Amino acid sequence: MDTFQLVCFEAAAKYESITKASVELFIPQPTISKQIQKLEGDVGYQLFSRQGKQIRLNENGKVFLKYVKNFNSLMEDCKKELTDINEYDAGTVSLLVTSCSKLLPDILQKFRSVSPNTKLYITQSDYCDCDADLKIFSQNDALNCQNCVQLLREDICLAVPFGHPLAFSSSVSLRDLKNERFVMLKPESNLLKETLPFFKKHDFKPNVVMEAENPSLLRELISSNFGISIMPTITWGNAASMQVKLIPFKEVGLGRNIYLSWNSERYLSRSALHLINFIKTYFENIV
Repeated sequence: MDTFQLVCFEAAAKYESITKASVELFIPQPTISKQIQKLEGDVGYQLFSRQGKQIRLNENGKVFLKYVKNFNSLMEDCKKELTDINEYDAGTVSLLVTSCSKLLPDILQKFRSVSPNTKLYITQSDYCDCDADLKIFSQNDALNCQNCVQLLREDICLAVPFGHPLAFSSSVSLRDLKNERFVMLKPESNLLKETLPFFKKHDFKPNVVMEAENPSLLRELISSNFGISIMPTITWGNAASMQVKLIPFKEVGLGRNIYLSWNSERYLSRSALHLINFIKTYFENIV
């Protein structure tokens, strides 16, 4: 059994296809098939069910894949620890961001100024199940979170364009918005997951006339008077600079928490620990 066999197995298991594994690895299909057969010989059990050219990961394969992933994680942790021993000011950190994307460039720029040799691998996603050393996310994903710290608590307000009749209001009630046109993020977005229960609690259903793919587009639609919406007060940046006015709701309780988490079962490099402390301090200064 060698690492080349494991690479071939993992790619084939990922797609349950030798053809797709071949494309990903740039390795001929017969080579991948041969390596998997050798691996099965070493293990002593078949890892795939085969029917013609179709393959399916069987129960043996599912168990074996779990250990392959654990082995890969151990090797990654080993490399990080060896880097810490031999290269004091270098290292790599992967960061998953599901919230606070507007603040991300400023965070990265300031961190680079104090840790220029750290390599950062950044992933932005609406889903918190991606593998990464550190994760920044909102409360909707924090239900089963361990080893995390709350970075901030922010209100979520009504967002209207400058010139809108409500722009001069100090607060607004949901019942006053039943005839308004709303532009919103898609329902699967984190912000909507956090907001819809609040609307449901107060028996309010917004008249959504347009949906945006991302916060940047939503801000543009609001400022261009396509409709009103909702926005968090801190992590989406300065609303006034976007020609948007934020108005608190009279119904209290609409807000969200932002968290930073890490996997305590994995090795945290010196660079990762440095980034954790940096991010915590960054948000303390914002608050």
